Amino acid sequence: MIDQRAPGYYLVRIFSPELLLSFEEPEEGVPSEENAAVGWDEFAHSTTIFDVILRVEISPTTERKECVRATVVGRFERVGEPERPTFKSFVMQNASAMLAPYLREAVSALTTRGLFGQMLLPPMNVIEMMARMELEKSQGYRHVREHAELAAAYGISGDS
Repeated sequence: MIDQRAPGYYLVRIFSPELLLSFEEPEEGVPSEENAAVGWDEFAHSTTIFDVILRVEISPTTERKECVRATVVGRFERVGEPERPTFKSFVMQNASAMLAPYLREAVSALTTRGLFGQMLLPPMNVIEMMARMELEKSQGYRHVREHAELAAAYGISGDS
């Protein structure tokens, strides 16, 4: 059977391998506004299937003595040879923008069940957030570079 889809990146599924709400005392001297950390990575399973991972960890504060960790994974399929966006642009901006609302919803739903009420993460400026991330330092990038067939499929040079 011939795939009739146009070349591009297609979202296959979204899942959450980690949703954690625990009650903890805050660390001394950590201001409340600096208690959230967002992480990102990608991982290629094959020349056509890859994941983009967004995670957030929210440390406890004196007002909310709870630790929240949530991870959302988007599984994508690469069809054909997409010209635009590039793989790097897609995983760092497009895919991350698609997954951000799911991460926000996961935190909201998780904290609704806690003692301190629902926590609403502010909308994420994905372009700004991803400007602080470096694809070349991600675990997924190193994995792709170590496998020539993946590097060729995703347009990543093995010597960069």
